[in-house]
Amino acid sequence: MSHKLYGFAHSSDTVLTQYVEEQLNAILIQHPDLEIELGNENNEVLLKYSNTPDRFPCLILVKNGVAKSYIHAKLSNDEAYNWFVAKRG
Repeated sequence: MSHKLYGFAHSSDTVLTQYVEEQLNAILIQHPDLEIELGNENNEVLLKYSNTPDRFPCLILVKNGVAKSYIHAKLSNDEAYNWFVAKRG
């Protein structure tokens, strides 16, 4: 059972990209075995699993190569962590 958490921001928005990266790293501190990846609007995972791939920021949780859940929202680190824990199960 392998989870991977993707975070997405538009490539032209460096502030949002840094925000998403910090959020992913905050979650990684609590779950060091979690695989994470930062992506942009051209990422195939975002385009495949999101109904609105032009909305940022976005988090997508994948389990064994299949999207388990996603959210398009600007969350605090605590809110992002709680979302991840709830969706991971």
